Amino acid sequence: PDSWSQVLVKEGLIEQFIPIDFADAATVFDRCLKALTNIRESAGGLDGVMTFMEFAVPLVARLAEHLGLPGNPPSACDMARNKADTRKMMAAVGLPSPRNTVIKGQEDLEAAVQHVGFPAVIKPIAAAASMGVVRVDNMDEAREKVAKVQRQVKLLHLDETGNISAGDDTEDIDSSATGGADETQSKVPVAGRANLVPYINTDLMIEEYLDGDEVDVDIVLSDSQCTYGAITDNWPTLEPYFNETGSNCPSILPLSTQRDLLDLSVATLQVLGFKLGVFHVELKATSRGPRLIEVNPCMGGGGVRHC
Repeated sequence: PDSWSQVLVKEGLIEQFIPIDFADAATVFDRCLKALTNIRESAGGLDGVMTFMEFAVPLVARLAEHLGLPGNPPSACDMARNKADTRKMMAAVGLPSPRNTVIKGQEDLEAAVQHVGFPAVIKPIAAAASMGVVRVDNMDEAREKVAKVQRQVKLLHLDETGNISAGDDTEDIDSSATGGADETQSKVPVAGRANLVPYINTDLMIEEYLDGDEVDVDIVLSDSQCTYGAITDNWPTLEPYFNETGSNCPSILPLSTQRDLLDLSVATLQVLGFKLGVFHVELKATSRGPRLIEVNPCMGGGGVRHC
């Protein structure tokens, strides 16, 4: 309820701030729907509903659908928020995708590694901001990191500033779970955190390590067609946690490579069923061609929005 966005009223950017507590996931849809219905009645209409928070994208899709407003199918948002489902859909239509498998526990790890091989990457299937993403090069590392990431992802929360964080059950937040963020920024008592676990699938996945350059492709869709696309080159990340070091836009990759990256990004969005909006698609330009990392049905962070 005490969101950063309430300051937008004082700045004259929004008309009204209505606090809604997301702690009770079972009732948040009904409470949001009631608030939106009241706004539509008092304002004489409602043009749309949107979110700044990636975890709320599926909720917003359902609200828009219920209210008959423009939006994307909830099924598309659900698949994009689940990396395993995204890859299954891509494989079903013949789009290139890394070898991968879902891990629910240590008992799944040996068979998963036999399928994927080393080096490999462990990641939550439904987190954000590279939380819990880590490279492993052998079975001992895989067992250790799976256990650690499972503990962390089950405590995803919003910190006191409204940022998404993760950690163990103490006050210290492990930097490996937050993309290398400063640990001192996220020392919040567990009881005071806004829990995000009810909104996500906490399973992990392991997939083959991809060589090549990492890129971001930011896209605007209208009627399922790409009306804008910009490619940002990410500088080499710091492994094993893939911490970002910088980026440049426009891309300096060969134009043919850029076209292939854009084509795969748009094809993936269309296959998932997206119709409209802004999207931040992460890929790698590998030695075998473009490969998807993940689809984010939201605007990219950092400076990519200025490209």
